[in-house]
Amino acid sequence: MTAIDTPETTAPAGEVYRAFWRWHFYAGLLVLPVLMLMALTGGLYLFKDELTAVVHRPLAVVAEGPAATTPTAWIAAAETATGGTARQIVIPDQADRSVQVTVESRGDKLTAYVDPDSGAVLGTTHPGGVMGVVKHLHSLEIAGPVTNLLVEVVAGWAIVLVATGVYLWWPRGRKGGVVTVRSRPARRLFWRDLHAVTGIFAGGVIVFLAVTGMPWSAFWGKEVRQMTTQAGWGRPKPPVTQTHHGKPAPVEEASGVPWALQTRTPPPSGTEADPGDHAHHMMMMDAPAPLDADAIVARARAAGLTGGFTLSLPKTPGGTWTAAYMPDKVEDTRAVYLDGKDGRVLAD
Repeated sequence: MTAIDTPETTAPAGEVYRAFWRWHFYAGLLVLPVLMLMALTGGLYLFKDELTAVVHRPLAVVAEGPAATTPTAWIAAAETATGGTARQIVIPDQADRSVQVTVESRGDKLTAYVDPDSGAVLGTTHPGGVMGVVKHLHSLEIAGPVTNLLVEVVAGWAIVLVATGVYLWWPRGRKGGVVTVRSRPARRLFWRDLHAVTGIFAGGVIVFLAVTGMPWSAFWGKEVRQMTTQAGWGRPKPPVTQTHHGKPAPVEEASGVPWALQTRTPPPSGTEADPGDHAHHMMMMDAPAPLDADAIVARARAAGLTGGFTLSLPKTPGGTWTAAYMPDKVEDTRAVYLDGKDGRVLAD
């Protein structure tokens, strides 16, 4: 007679194995669709500048040559074309690229592309253009803050997927299907071994991507950024203590400052003292007019930002301007805070 397994006769080890198999299966159903989306959008975002030049070529690419107009003219043209207020300028490091001016208009943000030679507005898009959409797809933020939290859930379940997969892969005295594939493609054993061997080598990569991607997530990322910023890990400790430009992070489209500084405010300029201070009022009456964008860009160039950089405008006249240089080599990242009153460097 053939023995029939019952709950009383089934070996505990078999039950544990089947439990791990079920968790592995459920984790795969939850994780893999989102991981495929993130892999595709993340791969596209690696080529952000190249794809922007292709998709938005009439807006992003101009005739090569030195800029014949000034930053003040770029701001004026963008504000006139959109009816909004300029908040940020992306000055390109290539002579054949347009200037991008981020404008707030009726509670929404737009990016105006300005020809630095003629000062004409070539057109507008939502912040980041098509690559901004790709970025929001990558974080699932495009569907709202709740779905953005799903990225953290998926990252956690990706670790469960790998952990349960390692348990199922464990040799237990078996020689085949560990690092080699047995049988032929027509047999079920072949596909089982192919999945197990491929998974054990890919598992480390999956965990690495999940863990290193979580600093940009909504909840976990906020805590990690606060901890690393306060500890000064990765970059020198920022010289400021509040949220940058009054906007709470974790993520703000085209924030224009390094990741470690996105939750910080710039240091106050000479015009941002206590408004109740009588001496401050008397000083303001005699103070010269705040510097314009032309003078601030010149000060940033003099401070060493000779290539392309992002210039964040203050929300009050004479406030602190932020010039940030964020190249591919993160160790060369730099942020310079400039006083809007006299152009002196407040922090570097």
